[in-house]
Amino acid sequence: PDIAIEQLTAMDEGGIHDHLGGGFHRYTVDPGWVVPHFEKMLYDNAQLLAVYAEASVLAERPRFAAVANDIGNYLLRQMEHPDGGFYSSESADSEGDEGKFYVWTPEQVRSIGDGADALLTAYGVTDEGNFERGRSILNRAPGVDPDAEPLRQARKALFELRSGREAPPADKKRVVAWNGMTIGAL
Repeated sequence: PDIAIEQLTAMDEGGIHDHLGGGFHRYTVDPGWVVPHFEKMLYDNAQLLAVYAEASVLAERPRFAAVANDIGNYLLRQMEHPDGGFYSSESADSEGDEGKFYVWTPEQVRSIGDGADALLTAYGVTDEGNFERGRSILNRAPGVDPDAEPLRQARKALFELRSGREAPPADKKRVVAWNGMTIGAL
């Protein structure tokens, strides 16, 4: 059980987790969960929703319940088809650039005003960046409570700023098996 808790915690803190919009990217390209392949798959998020929900109860970890809720909100907001069911995935690319929707420079983060400095520190956004061309993928530092103020408000403001960007397109196929997994997890 310890390794499961450690890995679920590392995934929650790492760049594989979309700290603003919820859900998880498909996989990371490094062993520290820092740099994801930015595609989001329905089947991954369905399985992670179920795992985080179960782990929240079994390990008595309220944070894992919050992560499960975050995944569910993402699925219902971004992936639900108007006629029912869920889309199969969201692309890694937007505007012809992998990850562009998800990465930040310190200047972009500072544009939100209040809470920006706290967010820069808590999520490791630096001038050097942890991704291409001096951009950073949000990775929450261990022990940081994402719901503490001013981080909660700063994340909300950054999410609103991001909503003005061109979002990655969704693959609007509705795969029955993946939808079954998602419905079961919800």
